[in-house]
Amino acid sequence: MQQGFSIDDEEDELGLRCIGVPVLDLEGSASAAVSLSGTSSQFNEANYAFLIRETQNAAAEIGRVLAQTPSDSSGLIPQSIRVARQAS
Repeated sequence: MQQGFSIDDEEDELGLRCIGVPVLDLEGSASAAVSLSGTSSQFNEANYAFLIRETQNAAAEIGRVLAQTPSDSSGLIPQSIRVARQAS
């Protein structure tokens, strides 16, 4: 994944394509991941670059939010913060 994303181009399931992007922590290590899946007709040459870029943008934003969010001892985001964010 040297390019910052991975692609499953119908390798696992015929007709299904996926994009995976790591969510990086402050040290640059992957702490989570974001994936996007769709049919081969939904993921095509015309929109692949756009879908990759938007998935990378989403992963970067999640990383920024997680870096600024206090966590409990388990390292998980407290339920109250998750609910508050969903409401806004």
